[in-house]
Amino acid sequence: MKRLLYILLISFGFSATAQNASTIQLGYGEITSDLITTYDVTNNSNKGSIDFIFYKKKGTLGNNEEIQTLKIDSFLFKSLYGCTHSAYAEYDPNAFIDNGTCSTIYQFGCTTANPYGVNPTNYYCDSPFPTEFGDLGQCSTETFVQEVQIASDNNDLTTFNSLLSNSCAVATFGAEWVFDSESFDDCWNQTNPCIPGIEGCMNPLSSYYNPNANVPGNCEDVVIGCMDSTYIDYNAIANSSDPLLCITLIVNGCTDDSFVEYNSEANFDNGSCVNEVVSGCIDDCYFEFNELANTDDDSCQTLWLDAYQSLSDEFTLGLSSLQQALDTWNTTIDLGAGWNMFGYGCPTSIDLAEGLSNHTESVVIVKDNNGSVYMPEFGFNGIGDLTPGFGYQIKVSVAIEGFSLCDWYVNDIPEDNIVSLQDSLELIISQIGCIDSLACNYDITHIYYDGSCEYISCVNCMDESACNYNSEAIIDYGLCEYPQYGFDCNEFVIAEIGDEFQGGILFYINETGQHGIVAAPEDIGSYAWGCPETPISGADGQAVGAGYLNTLEIVSGCSQTPIAASRSLAYVNEGYLDWYLPSFDELTLMYSNISQGSPNGNSGGFINDYYWSSSESVDNIRAWLVYFGSGNSFDYLKQNEISVRPIRSF
Repeated sequence: MKRLLYILLISFGFSATAQNASTIQLGYGEITSDLITTYDVTNNSNKGSIDFIFYKKKGTLGNNEEIQTLKIDSFLFKSLYGCTHSAYAEYDPNAFIDNGTCSTIYQFGCTTANPYGVNPTNYYCDSPFPTEFGDLGQCSTETFVQEVQIASDNNDLTTFNSLLSNSCAVATFGAEWVFDSESFDDCWNQTNPCIPGIEGCMNPLSSYYNPNANVPGNCEDVVIGCMDSTYIDYNAIANSSDPLLCITLIVNGCTDDSFVEYNSEANFDNGSCVNEVVSGCIDDCYFEFNELANTDDDSCQTLWLDAYQSLSDEFTLGLSSLQQALDTWNTTIDLGAGWNMFGYGCPTSIDLAEGLSNHTESVVIVKDNNGSVYMPEFGFNGIGDLTPGFGYQIKVSVAIEGFSLCDWYVNDIPEDNIVSLQDSLELIISQIGCIDSLACNYDITHIYYDGSCEYISCVNCMDESACNYNSEAIIDYGLCEYPQYGFDCNEFVIAEIGDEFQGGILFYINETGQHGIVAAPEDIGSYAWGCPETPISGADGQAVGAGYLNTLEIVSGCSQTPIAASRSLAYVNEGYLDWYLPSFDELTLMYSNISQGSPNGNSGGFINDYYWSSSESVDNIRAWLVYFGSGNSFDYLKQNEISVRPIRSF
């Protein structure tokens, strides 16, 4: 019958007993009060060192139970505490008492890489601990267990001690030997052998099924093609890519050349075709202009101005021809008394009697080429109508000056017709001009463009607050010009002392009213003036306007950094880069106008402290400063670190 064999958990402590006796406490598993006994090791030659470990069969400790002892070597004792579970990476084969350090359980499996990435399968036993053990290295664990059990049952310490030192004990059980499933909760990780990866179809219903496959593969027919959707050659049903079949990249656009949006380089229509092509003249400067056209077809031939000129010339010529015709039709001759001849040149026929009605009393007889006669005295008209282009003989009783036969026709032309023709020409002329509503000379009555549109005379600023405001402007294309902030349109400063201006606080405006100086809105720290033993040539200017030159001379003649001058030059605020250390007079103005000394208050935010100027004193080891708590000024040793407030001029 299987029994549970414990190696006893040992806790030890030396206490005062008879004759310097040392004791050790023995127990099973966790130490409890009813499982404690003592063992006297007074006679031990090692005087108190622990040389023995005790074990017994499972059961209640009683007077009749024998306690079996097993000697262990000192190496094992030194590692008494540790991880006693060999299934963990922290396992210590020399430890007998588990101290809770076991944390990382081993995962056994195949570690051999293969092209298809077959991963090892790690699994655990279904029961807390296997009743049968597989082959672990060279150990036959089932045989080993039986040997340990027999040695324990027979109190065979020699055999037991030999088995204890066997590597199979550690490899199989760790620090605990368990033969009863209720005593061990961990499950040994068993090794799964490496399996070669075989890719293939693993679906038994597929015609491509491979019963030997252990790596999922393709169960479909192979379709080779371009699988990159950015190419026109993309094959949506391909399942095997061949990059060589991807030849032409997709170019999106309108591919229909009957649309305005047509893109000759596009090979994939993206629905951008919107406006159908309407060919025609698209330049409204030409007579052939087609307002519906969106594609020029080179049909623009005649400029409106040329068309107007041509029309004017034709009309003038027409009037001239008409006048010539009228003059021809209205030709007069003088008839002498007796026989005369005349030709009828009017454009239409007229009854002879009616045509000569103005001269009936003077006419004796009229004859035509056929011998027919007209005799007004007898009221006889054998000729009938005067025929255009025919000639006639006429006999008059008295001479007639200015004889004419077509004045009736000319006079019968309605005067309105001639006037109407002239009015039409004038109307056409009046409709020729600028037809662009955005142009300055646009006229709504113009319908024919003559190229005269101009866009300058009426375009100007319509904002009364702008510098270039034009009260006559009718179009404002955003051409208004405004003064720079703080200036008026004549570039005079309108900002006031103490205002935030040009990156700082305005504290001075010169006599021109167009220039001045601003102080930085903040102190930039405390620095030495610099080079106390070095005279700086040219840095002794004190007047307003001398600060910039002083600053340049200081950094040129003094290599020490950082100093007040170099930090002032390096200062940047609101994009302004041209700051410098103020001269003595400039520093004094700052105190008087925008600090504690100003009647308008400390708009510059100065503290009651000393501030460096860029003006060197006469002895070269000092420089001038101003105390902003009172306005007092004096020269001071240049090596002292004093507050600095840069300025800039504009």
